[in-house]
Amino acid sequence: MAGYGLGRYDASVVVEDRAVADYYERAVTTAGDTLSPKLVANWVTGELFRLINEADLAITDVKVNPEDLVALIGMAVPLAISAVNSSKVQAEREVVEREAQQLYQAFLAFYERNGEYPKAFGVDGLDPTTLDPLRRRGYYDGPLLTRLFDERVDAYDSPDDRGRNQEFWLEMTLAEAPTVRFVVARSDNAPLGGGEWLDGVYIRHGRRLEAL
Repeated sequence: MAGYGLGRYDASVVVEDRAVADYYERAVTTAGDTLSPKLVANWVTGELFRLINEADLAITDVKVNPEDLVALIGMAVPLAISAVNSSKVQAEREVVEREAQQLYQAFLAFYERNGEYPKAFGVDGLDPTTLDPLRRRGYYDGPLLTRLFDERVDAYDSPDDRGRNQEFWLEMTLAEAPTVRFVVARSDNAPLGGGEWLDGVYIRHGRRLEAL
């Protein structure tokens, strides 16, 4: 068992019963390089032992042979990884949704004080990598950028068709899932908006924007 990289406890559990050790070694051989010996041991001493104990069986009576166990692990691991990734994406999305709402309020506060939204270019133009001047002037100080693709917003503009800097739109992409995009806007010029007047925070689903 030393060559399998098992800890002392796992190794002692596996070798305690010769039939268990034989079952485990056969499963490891079947798995080859596709599954680690440690992962196989976890399943043997975890799920397999649980089933054995619940049914009051010996391992030689189990209907699941080592080859079947390896196949089961091979199917379950990707599903588990997918579930973890999905949960992580959802958690990151919730953070961005919350921070995007804070950012929207920061734009409104900036407008209330300055009579216009941050410029798109030039001195005091909105910096897509820092969110200055909003951050520098204390309107927003959250962790939004750390959750975005390349740690920056994708695009920003403050169109002048209603007066100088009287509108704004900002688009950004979730780092954890680049297919998830957000718009923070008070404008009808946002590219993802399709010419519709947007006021608030939106998430893009396919070709459709949904208000948050």
